[in-house]
Amino acid sequence: MADQKVDPGALLMAVLTVAAVPLTEEGPWELMNTVVALVVGVLICCYLLPDAGSTRRHRLAFSVVAGLTTAIFCAWPVQWLIWRSATDREADYASRIALAIGVVATGVVWAFVRRRKQPVEVSAA
Repeated sequence: MADQKVDPGALLMAVLTVAAVPLTEEGPWELMNTVVALVVGVLICCYLLPDAGSTRRHRLAFSVVAGLTTAIFCAWPVQWLIWRSATDREADYASRIALAIGVVATGVVWAFVRRRKQPVEVSAA
């Protein structure tokens, strides 16, 4: 990440906004939470996807952020699929299910980035 021109503080604020705002609001999940989580997830993948030369801390941080973003992304669809019109209590259940999905996603992403190989560069001869 040292050679990239990405502000880690700005990315941290984006992730915290995606996570903190919907998790601290009362009421059912909104579709906009899913859309914002998708946008932030794509940005994080574009700028921070670890390569074979990344440190273990970088890979772990990426995995946790990907899992948290996945949890926020999944909350509204889970709520909508199970309860078409959710109350606060049902939204809490949807949050718990989505966070469980996020924990699983963290493990899957961690396994993926741990085994990621350095891309092969082809030189034109």
